[in-house]
Amino acid sequence: MARRIVTFRTIRRAVRAAVCFTLVGFSAVIASLFSAPAWAPEDPWRLVGEVPIVRGMDPSTADLVAQFLDRHDVQLPAKHVVAISESIQEAGLKYGLDPKLLLAVILSESTFRVDAVSPKGAIGLMQLLPTTAEELAGQLDLEWGGDARLLDPETNIVLGTYYLKQLLETFGDDLNLALTAYNKGPGYVQRMQASGIMEATATNFPSAYAERVVGRMRAASARNSNTL
Repeated sequence: MARRIVTFRTIRRAVRAAVCFTLVGFSAVIASLFSAPAWAPEDPWRLVGEVPIVRGMDPSTADLVAQFLDRHDVQLPAKHVVAISESIQEAGLKYGLDPKLLLAVILSESTFRVDAVSPKGAIGLMQLLPTTAEELAGQLDLEWGGDARLLDPETNIVLGTYYLKQLLETFGDDLNLALTAYNKGPGYVQRMQASGIMEATATNFPSAYAERVVGRMRAASARNSNTL
């Protein structure tokens, strides 16, 4: 009889121990699911502000694009807004140009139509001629897949931004002359400079195009400052 009691007590202890181990193991699993892993930094959100690849698209750029489109009554599918925002951010950072300038150029050139084609054959958001775009792509070692490549927002914005940067360097960082050259061609501006007779609008811009783009850029800057 004593042997049976001992056996029963032993079994009961074993069951209790098993239950305890099970609860401890279950608690460990829950803890691992809801707590930071051992390799995680003390403040993981700090990395979001320090590492651009972790952060992804800058929310301020996305907000800027959304506000700009809304102000000019431009309606685009969400995926197009995201693609344009990312491309403007990347190209602007790479070539040191203000995203608001790029937005103003795109609005003036194509009203944000990725499939826009001008009577002269300029294509896409920033209205690049295929011959010019192919030359720019060669300078950047980008694969050129023909005219249709300009319908891709990222490619069009990268090439257009690079071209505008080139024009700024050509004309001594004079934005008004660079914009005029973007619209009418660098040869037009160079001929004006050589003749000594510079055309001017009533507000002393070398072209109505430059006046329009700069005005839209300044309006976006003022609007953005008021929201800070």
